Amino acid sequence: MSPSLDLESVTVNSHGHASSSHRRASNGINDPATGAVIPSISLSTTYAQAAPGLHKGFEYSRFDNPNRNAFEKTLASIEKGREDALCFGSGSAATGVVVQALGNGAHVLCVNDVYRGTYRYLKSGE
Repeated sequence: MSPSLDLESVTVNSHGHASSSHRRASNGINDPATGAVIPSISLSTTYAQAAPGLHKGFEYSRFDNPNRNAFEKTLASIEKGREDALCFGSGSAATGVVVQALGNGAHVLCVNDVYRGTYRYLKSGE
């Protein structure tokens, strides 16, 4: 069976490779400088600025970076053509955004063995 990809499933060949899915899931996103389909990974860096606050799109990799942007665009394209996707550096960051989006007075149900930091966050009401 040959590998195939539609926006709902990935079929992997007998060697465990999904090379065609990588090409199609990349959604045409590539490094303009090198043409790389898979961008280089920048785990932590500060970007050059002409002056404080005058940057070429990125200031500090924990705030925003090309890897996360490419991942979000690819994820959005796989999720039935959605325009946006959000990715976070930690589960706590994701939890914080979701809870804040609920607004004041919202009720949250969670399991009793949730991560302790999440439990404290929910109990604090902050």
